[in-house]
Amino acid sequence: MTLTPPSNITYEPRVALKAHATTNDHIDGAWWPHSSQLESEIRDLIETVSERINPVVRVVFHENDWVHSLSRIQVDNHLIRLDGYRYWPSGVVKLRGTNDKQALTIMVIPPNTSTPAAATILAAASNRRDNSTVGELMELTSVR
Repeated sequence: MTLTPPSNITYEPRVALKAHATTNDHIDGAWWPHSSQLESEIRDLIETVSERINPVVRVVFHENDWVHSLSRIQVDNHLIRLDGYRYWPSGVVKLRGTNDKQALTIMVIPPNTSTPAAATILAAASNRRDNSTVGELMELTSVR
């Protein structure tokens, strides 16, 4: 079942980021979208990270994690490539800026995750001392 938020309701983005981006492919934070509709959800995430990456020019994700149809979207007069890959790790999105030094690796918490479980993951993923993998973070709450 795909959860889709009604278009007339505005939601606050549910994102928690580490204070500073990691220097490798460790998780920089977590995001708990309201649905699996990539084109509608990604805009809020991009706005949330705009102080760290501006503009975001590319979003990389596992192609089966999201319902999507567009290969590009426009946000604030910037064209953003949406690149879904079969071999990209599930549960992770990578936001890239105009160079490779501008990048964030963000864990995606499934939309149907309970509030207490998502809160636990958001807190752990944004802890600067936490170097957990996506799998380890999901195990914190026995979410699979």
